[in-house]
Amino acid sequence: RQIVLIHDAPWEGSGSGYHSVFHDGHKYRMYYKAWHLEVQPPGKVRTDTHPLYCCYAESEDGIHWRKPPRRRMSCFRPSSSDCRAV
Repeated sequence: RQIVLIHDAPWEGSGSGYHSVFHDGHKYRMYYKAWHLEVQPPGKVRTDTHPLYCCYAESEDGIHWRKPPRRRMSCFRPSSSDCRAV
């Protein structure tokens, strides 16, 4: 077991999860969500400082992954369908 994808891009915020991997022809495609949470005293969690993103990565072998540019969707209101490609 090894780490195959590091979440270090600015749009990935403080958390990423819900990874889904599909084998599509000669590529593996991974979709996942990225968000940012800020904890402020007295223990209040803010979720409005960073958009929720649906992110994409791809791989030829399922081990070495890359994040192509312009493959992010920004959802400004997570409970709505108000999303745009960025």
